[in-house]
Amino acid sequence: MNNVLIVDDDILVADVIRRIVEQTPAFKCCGIALSLGQAKEIISENKKLADCNSNGSDDKQCFLYT
Repeated sequence: MNNVLIVDDDILVADVIRRIVEQTPAFKCCGIALSLGQAKEIISENKKLADCNSNGSDDKQCFLYT
């Protein structure tokens, strides 16, 4: 099982992504963060390994490995 931390500043979009993740057997949503700062806080509290990257814009993608 792969845990996924969803990071999006739009709660409605984050909820749609959560539903998609929950319908995928290999993945489980372990949380939703509405900002990169909140994501970093969740990650540091849980002491998980994360991979955060930017695609050259203000959008950032973070992958949480557990």
